[in-house]
Amino acid sequence: TVVVLKTNLLLGLIYIILSLLSMVPNQIGKKRMNQKTDSWSEYNSSLVTIMKDIFQGKNEIRKFEVKNLFFKKFTHALSEEEEKYFQLNRVQFSVQFCAWMCSIIADIIPMGVGLLMVAYHFGGVEIGTIVTLTLTADHVLGGIREFSNYQTQITSTKNIRNIKILKDDTDQAVNSTSQNQLSVNDVSFARDKKLIFKHVNLQMKDRDKVIITGDSGVGKSTLLNIISGQLIPNSGQVKFGERPIALSDSVLISQKPWLFKGTIAENLSLYQHFSKEKLVKVLKEVHLWEELGTQPLNFEVESNGTNLSGGQAQRLAIARGLLRKKNLFLLDEITSSLDKENAEKIRTLIYQLPIMMIEVAHNIDFNLVKKYKIKIYTLTKDGIIDE
Repeated sequence: TVVVLKTNLLLGLIYIILSLLSMVPNQIGKKRMNQKTDSWSEYNSSLVTIMKDIFQGKNEIRKFEVKNLFFKKFTHALSEEEEKYFQLNRVQFSVQFCAWMCSIIADIIPMGVGLLMVAYHFGGVEIGTIVTLTLTADHVLGGIREFSNYQTQITSTKNIRNIKILKDDTDQAVNSTSQNQLSVNDVSFARDKKLIFKHVNLQMKDRDKVIITGDSGVGKSTLLNIISGQLIPNSGQVKFGERPIALSDSVLISQKPWLFKGTIAENLSLYQHFSKEKLVKVLKEVHLWEELGTQPLNFEVESNGTNLSGGQAQRLAIARGLLRKKNLFLLDEITSSLDKENAEKIRTLIYQLPIMMIEVAHNIDFNLVKKYKIKIYTLTKDGIIDE
């Protein structure tokens, strides 16, 4: 810059001032780039959330046989995210193209002005001066062009570079079954050649409810996963009615049920078609209708259900099963993270339902066990003991 100004102050100033033109498109297009960046960032975050929700809920998605519906939702979100990304790229290219055009103008106009100054013998400019300035000013203009390019990239990514700290906190025919008997026949399971349990036998008929207890690490949750169809035993068999149990036969509810970002209606239906009346009915059955505002079905659930209490999340998972008329409910320590009052409410709700139920629990409410005539079994490495 110093060399340019020393060569000829007037023409050098013209070169430098016009070179700043390449920064004008960035200033003009800044607002639009920010809008497109925010839009793409929003859709990208939504896509990531959907992927995370699908991955975390893969077992539930398989269990309720809604893989195609969730894949359709994912592909739709992916298409929208790609479109927003292309829109952002188009705006960035347009701004950079205008900046390049301004750079060309910044090269041509000073040269034309210099030639006029030579023709009219003005300012002491000669052909050698123009050649020197053209060659030397290219270093100045090149730097400004590069700076302008970086500025465009910085402007268009400003908002997504802000790191935010987040606190963790016709009705469609559905699979129903008339099966009314569960048979666990001589089931054994080993992991990494280490025996977990063997010779487990359990017979249940329609509306039977049992609690399985036992020492920590004895394999209670593993047994539930085998009964649900998520694990295959090393020997023995689990039958539902006259056939081997299928993943879709049961509802497995854990301490933290799988919930995804979407409305209560979407978390209930899993994108299958159910009438509003049926959705309302199951919400009332699990006593959620009065707890979720004036429009419960439109209540927005955050990913992992972070804006719901543990009891509400579990009741929503129960409602999913009731909606699909599931007959077998498997409960894995569902009350361990709840206070005594909410634990009693959840258990009372489930124990009253006309379903078959197996609950794995350390803490047992013996008053409710007596009231609803629930059997208690103890799981050991050598099988189940009837208490």
